[in-house]
Amino acid sequence: MCTNGCVAIVLFLSNTYKPKLSLTHIVLASNLEKKKKELLEERSEVEIQ
Repeated sequence: MCTNGCVAIVLFLSNTYKPKLSLTHIVLASNLEKKKKELLEERSEVEIQ
């Protein structure tokens, strides 16, 4: 199954020839990656405790 990050990348690639939209998708993709990292860090902290 495709994750949100994967969907964002597909949308970005499909909009490569529309600079304004593709820039938006780059920002969305990077924000999703940050959220994923934060969630993973929270999970690992819970496991340690």
